[in-house]
Amino acid sequence: MSSGIFQMGPLFCQSVWDSEKDTEILYRLHISILRSRSTVFNDVFSLPLATDQSGSGPVDGTDDEHPFELPYPNITPSKFDHLVTYLYHGPSDYPESDQFLFDVLDLSSYLLISDGVKHVVNTLDNCHRFDPVLRFKLARTYNIVGWIEPAIRQLLEWESTAFGLDDMHAIGATAFYHIMSAKAKVERLKIGMAFRSPLLVHDPSCQLPISCDNAWEHEWWNGLAKHILYPDPGRGTVVGPIVRTQLTVTNILGVCDGCKHATIQSMDERGVFEKDQQILDETIEEIKRSHGGSTPSHFRCVTPPPKDD
Repeated sequence: MSSGIFQMGPLFCQSVWDSEKDTEILYRLHISILRSRSTVFNDVFSLPLATDQSGSGPVDGTDDEHPFELPYPNITPSKFDHLVTYLYHGPSDYPESDQFLFDVLDLSSYLLISDGVKHVVNTLDNCHRFDPVLRFKLARTYNIVGWIEPAIRQLLEWESTAFGLDDMHAIGATAFYHIMSAKAKVERLKIGMAFRSPLLVHDPSCQLPISCDNAWEHEWWNGLAKHILYPDPGRGTVVGPIVRTQLTVTNILGVCDGCKHATIQSMDERGVFEKDQQILDETIEEIKRSHGGSTPSHFRCVTPPPKDD
């Protein structure tokens, strides 16, 4: 069964099928509002609407007995009520619920209502409790390209054990694989960095190179390796910048400043401190490529319809 709304002229009759009550809900909405806000409705009203088989009966949408039907189950009364609230009221009248936002996003994407999508995106972008799994799921579902990177960056900071089965299904197998693979690569990189101290670069002014070497090895094993393997809580997955900062601010007993600065410079030039971030950046780009990168159609402007005579 289908559903619908509208009455030709200022109003259009449309009905939406209510599966729980096994009946249709009738709406009467203004054509001008529907055409100006929705690309789909604008296209619909640019075409002749259906009549009965004889071709002489009432046009769909002209009265309550002949509503223009909207497809069920894509559009349900609860969803459509929220969309009508969005179209006809201001922000102060919007329900303060996530479901309102999700319904507006769903139908705005389906009916190509660009301002509806933008409203939800802006609202959720300003929400501090926006779960990254949900953000990525919505990004996948509605092709909101701008949400992919921030969601993935947050998910890459999660501990591997924090992901549940529902999270995996919501993220999708491809993205989940890339996230877990990146975390494993970073972990291997951290272990290698911790257990293989970089070669100390001797400054020409160094008077005790052997002493500097021994002190450097001791500090790396007994100090810096711990920061690499067990960074402070809240520091995130990337440890390269942390190690560099720690090396810069730590006065390593027995290592002259010249050797320490020369070694840090050498590590900078070789990109040692950026390797883990590079892994994450490549992962994000791979996930973005797998989900497309073009501007979604629901962000394109709707051309205003011609005024009725």
